[in-house]
Amino acid sequence: MGIGKRIKEARLNKGLSQEALARLVGVSKGTIGNYEIDLSSPNEKTLIALMDCLNVDANFLYQDEMSDSMKLRAFGGYEKNSLWGEPLLNAYASAIRPTQEAACAVLGIPHVQPDPLFKPEVATCDMLVYTFPAAAGIPLSAEDDYERMEFPCSEIPAGADFGIRIRGDSMQPTIPDGTIVFVRKQPEVQNGQIGIFMIDDGALCKRFSRRGEQIILQSDNPKHKDIVVGEHERLFIVGKVLGYR
Repeated sequence: MGIGKRIKEARLNKGLSQEALARLVGVSKGTIGNYEIDLSSPNEKTLIALMDCLNVDANFLYQDEMSDSMKLRAFGGYEKNSLWGEPLLNAYASAIRPTQEAACAVLGIPHVQPDPLFKPEVATCDMLVYTFPAAAGIPLSAEDDYERMEFPCSEIPAGADFGIRIRGDSMQPTIPDGTIVFVRKQPEVQNGQIGIFMIDDGALCKRFSRRGEQIILQSDNPKHKDIVVGEHERLFIVGKVLGYR
């Protein structure tokens, strides 16, 4: 079980929906969904917020991915050469997941309550988003319409080249209807990866599978049939889906 499944397990144990957790952490529902299916990983700041909201520690989230000696070093910023250094690691080792007050006491520094009215500025990034729907059900006619949209930079996966709007439910629950997926342009995808594909003039969001010479574009929703690419059909791989919002 990876960190994504651990986040989902902790969220369900707290009785929270993805939307509710997203509001608490300060990200979008799609971002939480990306974490839970391991399409993307939270940065350090978001990871700490997740642990606070879910009342879990790094040992819980990373228990399946790290050795015992590494579990308390799950935060890159808290290693020996960081600003906080070894004392904070010792605080985590002794208290597992201390409160801010407890950590400050170990470090011998004053604890200052944050201003509840303070709202830090959120860095945004400009992204090209194709507005024709990429069907998650059946091929649709692809057009060249697009727009430029701003997103919080933390919600755009590293390496994404553009976004594309999804219509249809064949990739649910992995990718909900109406979301925007972020895509990295590349000519190939591996078996099991989700990508954007063109068959003739239709745009599709599907999971790629190659069986010998046969290519199958699979649906995650069992209600929808997979698409077997015919011998005379023109298949073009647009790129790999890195995440959605």
